[in-house]
Formats: sequence, C-alpha cells, structure tokens
Amino acid sequence: MAHSYTRDDLKDLFFSALEMFNNCLDSDINKDNLRIDFFVPENGIKVYERFCSRYFPKHLDEPYKSNGYFDEIAAQAFVSESCYGVLIREDIDFTLGEVLQMFLHEISHLYCTQTRCLAGTSSINTVWAPVLKTA
Repeated sequence: MAHSYTRDDLKDLFFSALEMFNNCLDSDINKDNLRIDFFVPENGIKVYERFCSRYFPKHLDEPYKSNGYFDEIAAQAFVSESCYGVLIREDIDFTLGEVLQMFLHEISHLYCTQTRCLAGTSSINTVWAPVLKTA
C-alpha cells in the first residue's frame, strides 16, 4: 500500500519525533534552531546547494553530485555552529512507523554530532549509549 505525505505532514511528524527525543534526552534542538527543507531526486542537487549555501556551506564539499546520490537517501542531517538542519525526501513511501524511525535516526545524528563537538571527542559510542538505554 502506497503512503503519501504532504510537507506539512512530514514537518508535523518530524516535530513529534523531536518532542519524543527531547522528552528522553533534553537536547537543545528545537523549532527555532532547526532548518528543514524538502527534495525529490529530480531536484536534489538544486535543493542541497541552496540549503547548504545558506546554512551549511562546509557540506558543499561532499560528493552530493555523484550519480544516484539523492535516490539513495530519505533524509540527511546537518549541523553548524548556529543551527541544525534536515533535508527530507518528500516522496517517500514509508509507513508512519518507518517515518518516525527515520526522523529519530536523523535527530540522533544532530544530537550526537553536536554533543561530540562540544565534548571535543571523536568517539560516537559514548554518546550513543544513553540513547540506546532510553529507547
């Protein structure tokens, strides 16, 4: 059975997942410091370049122009000194549970990347342990 979500649906689901995450870990990620944008594979390069040029210029060095890059991802997380960001594929055919799982996965990337940066460590294992215990 095909699943279809509007951008508003996906935003609402993302912020529901963020609320669940913050109830467990009390992160600093919120609507005010989070940037969200949407893509489909056909416009992925254009959206990525616009999004990253504005908020995450360091990511313009990534291999996002490689063949099939945007066919393979459903969402991608970004962190800068001033904000968090997520690019979400808007034509995903995921169940509600899969969408929430995907969003929690991306939020975990945001949290772990920022926590590692603040702690000055390169090990993600120490950051993941509390996440696994609360799930």
